[in-house]
Amino acid sequence: MPESEFVLLRRFAANGDAEAFSEIVKQHASLVYGVCIRILGDKHNATDAVQDTFLQLVRDAAKITGSLPNWLHRTATNRAIDIIRQDSQRKKREFNYATRPKIINAEDNKAAWREISVFIDEELENLDDHTREVIILRFFENLTTNDIAKKCDISQQKVYRWMDSGIELLRQKLKSRGVIVPAAVFMTLLSDNIVKAAPASIMRELGKIAIAGSRNARPYVSTIGTKIASYVSTGITVKMKLIAGMMIVLAGAGLTVVFSFIANGENKPASIWELVTKTESDNKITGTKPETNIANITAGELFAKYTQALESTKSFISKGEHTIYSEDDLGSDAPAPELMGYKSKMSKFSQYEIRWDGKRLHVRSYNWNELNPPKESRIREKAGDFRLMNFNNGQLYRHSMAMSTEGPAGFIMVNDIDSSIASPEQSFQGYFWTSNNRLDKVLEDAKSISLRSEMEEINDSKCYVLDTHINLGKISIWIDPAHGYQLAKFEVKCTEGDYAPGSKLKKGQSFHNLVQFGNFKQIDDIWVPMEYKASNEHIFGPEGKHMAKLNYKRTEIVLNPDHDALGSFDSPLKNPKNDPELRNGTPVQIAGFKRFTWNDGKLLDENGEVFDLDNLKPISLLGKALPKFTEVRLDPDAIKNKKLLVCFWKIDDSKSTDCIKTLNKRAEALLDTRDVYMVFIHVGSIADEMFHSWLRENEILPPTGYSTVRLKGLGYGWGVQSVPWLILTDKNHIVTAEGFSITELDEKIKD
Repeated sequence: MPESEFVLLRRFAANGDAEAFSEIVKQHASLVYGVCIRILGDKHNATDAVQDTFLQLVRDAAKITGSLPNWLHRTATNRAIDIIRQDSQRKKREFNYATRPKIINAEDNKAAWREISVFIDEELENLDDHTREVIILRFFENLTTNDIAKKCDISQQKVYRWMDSGIELLRQKLKSRGVIVPAAVFMTLLSDNIVKAAPASIMRELGKIAIAGSRNARPYVSTIGTKIASYVSTGITVKMKLIAGMMIVLAGAGLTVVFSFIANGENKPASIWELVTKTESDNKITGTKPETNIANITAGELFAKYTQALESTKSFISKGEHTIYSEDDLGSDAPAPELMGYKSKMSKFSQYEIRWDGKRLHVRSYNWNELNPPKESRIREKAGDFRLMNFNNGQLYRHSMAMSTEGPAGFIMVNDIDSSIASPEQSFQGYFWTSNNRLDKVLEDAKSISLRSEMEEINDSKCYVLDTHINLGKISIWIDPAHGYQLAKFEVKCTEGDYAPGSKLKKGQSFHNLVQFGNFKQIDDIWVPMEYKASNEHIFGPEGKHMAKLNYKRTEIVLNPDHDALGSFDSPLKNPKNDPELRNGTPVQIAGFKRFTWNDGKLLDENGEVFDLDNLKPISLLGKALPKFTEVRLDPDAIKNKKLLVCFWKIDDSKSTDCIKTLNKRAEALLDTRDVYMVFIHVGSIADEMFHSWLRENEILPPTGYSTVRLKGLGYGWGVQSVPWLILTDKNHIVTAEGFSITELDEKIKD
């Protein structure tokens, strides 16, 4: 596997490493040349633009923290546009398109490509960074979707989703220029024409730039010398700290120019956030000496190290204790009418065990209704209640019971499919407040991120501090390089307009969450936090307040166990050892089925018949009539003789929201041309205000409702196994397809 772009850039930035620069040229020269030749249409001008682009890379390499293909595409596009900005023929061509729209067909591939190629790169720069990068990697650098998924550390499904979205947006941009390209034709044109191998002559000239980039390079004579001299003459290096240089002798002019490469400058920006580039690793943060010079690291690099630290500790079995103290004083500003006047104080002590591998979860706890019960009372028999949750492959098992009850006690719910994280150690795992996404994923959508100029001391360790802003509020994180780049502290502040847990904050409302980690333990060269303290304060108004203080302490932990061999996530109904309080006579409710009773390792129905646990598999709706909607009202006349496309989704799941946004853009066209009527069903409870605000902000057109049962029964009434989940019917509302990806939609809806 080729060395990562991040590592290559750092090597070149630090040492002027010619080999690293050559590898960058090798990987991306065709991308840059393709951009330039498409826009300019002239090989000579394209050659100049390519050289200018890589010379710009020489100058700015230390400043690049996001996607290198994105940066190269943007720079090449801008340089080529500068060259042709005064091209009267081009302006005439655009005017003709605007006044007389042209429909492109695939009868003459080359002619069709000439019509649209000049606009592709300019419009590509109007896409968001993630979508642009996927398009560039797939069509410009000819990577497979599997390779893109690995390179960007995302699922292949997300690659398809972003690719589909990007292609559709490009088609719409071309349409605004008067060029109408059918989707299938556009895909064919991109696949057949976009990759352009850089000519050998250009590769030779770029090789000279690579040689010049070496700290120990010999002086050489080249046509690119004058170009490099022009960059030096800008004087940009005067106020910078210089750590590597190269000397170029310009033959004939009798002039020696020293071009110094800027690796670390006093004016280097600390506020940078485009896309975190991860270095290749074995998912371990080892005990090597950490970087503590703030001038030598960027915000993106720091967050990549924190993500790597989370990955190294995401699979484990642990035991621990935690305490919770909370107060509620809710007057007229209570979050709900039924809570007005509610006051309470709650104390709880818990002992727990948790098993986690990043996807599957098992957590059990014994709980006491006091903060500090006597040690002799901290035994199972004297606990107040017992709670257990086991989530595995879409199946959720919950058991809760009061320990004071003799005989069968409590109640078991099965198949309330729910991928949310609700464990005592969620902050250890990088999950904060109420988001179902890990912190590193949440911050991918940050509006801004900056690295403070000074390190701060937390628990006797000097930490980097990152400040960022997302729609949930302002977040600050303290990253501890001495302990494997784990978090030392986390803080979120939400004010008016931010989305605190549950709803959008109004004037006078606020939310504050503070978490501080400590007592780090090193296990097999991996640093693990063993304790954290947290506090929450939610102000609903002058007469409404909630506060809580929490302390968590791990007492034992095993990293990277063989969960499958241990049966860590087996359903207790098949492996009763996973529920120590599963007793004969305990009622068991399985969503979509009747109530059963547990007896001697078997489920018995009301007639005493044994229920086969294999029947717990989600149903299939293929060939069956679509179930009736209870979550949204539909006009019978509107859906008569229409195919129905139903999408189950969750607002805090990025895959879901991407799917909804993409479908929404196609809703009108599919209804008009393919008789496909869309219905969106949100899965899980959500505040009305937050739900409808999101729909308004994203201008969602199709009827949209939500199921308050949080996927309960959906797997057994609708066959839903995950979100997003798509179901398609024919015009008689008989299901013809289910559980497919959005990239397969056009194929599925063919008559």
